[in-house]
Amino acid sequence: MTYFILLQSPVLDLQEAAKIQVLADSEGCLSKETFVNATFWFEKTEDSKDLHYHLPFERKQFIKEELFRVNSEKAEGQEEPVLSVGQFVRILTIPAGVKGVTTYNDFLFAPTICA
Repeated sequence: MTYFILLQSPVLDLQEAAKIQVLADSEGCLSKETFVNATFWFEKTEDSKDLHYHLPFERKQFIKEELFRVNSEKAEGQEEPVLSVGQFVRILTIPAGVKGVTTYNDFLFAPTICA
């Protein structure tokens, strides 16, 4: 689901991955509040482009909430689900190892994927 949520976004690079890792707590996790209030690399490509006569649509906020929902889990000793930053970054960087892939769409819908 993560790749579908970020379909048109550029694949996470190591520099942006490092920015996410800095947000983690001492256990390598992020709370929902920290996650949805952070700034991420995909925000430029996933920004909502509402016309003046449309109601504003907080697309980036919805994307962050869905990314957290599908990648978080209940951790022992935690009241609320948390997101494991290491696991999240691993998932997001898998497509970076495939030649010619620049977006998650490229990775999901490439005719053939050969390393």
